[in-house]
Amino acid sequence: MQKRKTCFAALELCGAMIGAGFATGREVAAFFSRFGLWSWLGIAAGTGTIALLGGALASGCARRSKKNLAECFPGALGWLPQGAFLLLLFTTGGAMAAGAAELAKLTIPPHGAEWLGGVGTMALCWLLSRGKIPALTVLSGLLMVVLTVLMGLCWLLPVEQSFSLRVVSAVPPGLEACARGICWGGFNLAFAAPLICRRAELSRAPVWAAALLALLLTLGNGLLLRFPALWHHPLPMVALFSALGKPGLVLGATALYLAILTTLLAVFQGLREMLPPGLTWREGVTLAGVGGIAMAGFQGIVGVGYLLLGALCLCILGAVALSR
Repeated sequence: MQKRKTCFAALELCGAMIGAGFATGREVAAFFSRFGLWSWLGIAAGTGTIALLGGALASGCARRSKKNLAECFPGALGWLPQGAFLLLLFTTGGAMAAGAAELAKLTIPPHGAEWLGGVGTMALCWLLSRGKIPALTVLSGLLMVVLTVLMGLCWLLPVEQSFSLRVVSAVPPGLEACARGICWGGFNLAFAAPLICRRAELSRAPVWAAALLALLLTLGNGLLLRFPALWHHPLPMVALFSALGKPGLVLGATALYLAILTTLLAVFQGLREMLPPGLTWREGVTLAGVGGIAMAGFQGIVGVGYLLLGALCLCILGAVALSR
């Protein structure tokens, strides 16, 4: 029973961290594949960060009997880290809602489909987050299956050309790949932190989640090293899936939407736990905040302080995880 609970918790964490950028392949290309063979060092650093820091956070919350991330920030200045995490969750949720709108615009013919995609996805996630069924676990498991099958099929495609190291930097590529991997792992772990605290007794869940992410990264990074022309494509994995024909394109769009759903669902659950209890308008604040940020558009959100905000939360998270 304990192993089953840990497995389900690991799926939830994976679903929270596999956002639109991961599913499209943009994160894999930008943080890992562009470093060639050194990308494997970056993957090890990123997944290692999730396993070690996530496990430390879970153990720390369990030791202090904390089930809510907000409870880890006591004292008069507790509102500072809480505010940083709330802003990160709102920003991530806005990015996912904007991504759903852009995906609907590309796949649904009627004019104005982006509004249907964005608002409809927010409403769906809000309903699922209030339900009794383990929606995040189910959707995350389905996402893992679809992505694994698609990536496995893409390995049957003929190799485009041999890859070469295309990084021009004064910093040694191995060091930069490792640093970017740590940033990727820490940033993704930051907005999965509320889920980790809620399942603090399952301290091995972040380790299992890191192993699952390592599997997906291995498949995805290996494919992008086989097809280096996709490194600068806006949607590398979606373009690769389309080479499998219409079924591949449909399944690729499904995987991307599932990734948006799971991350946005995790954001809604995290916001519900982070916002002060007793606020009767808490749900309205969540929907209004995420929807308002989504108006900036996916590229606008990602381009304005996304990683900086994640780095700030990672530092706070590290202090919580390591504090006695």
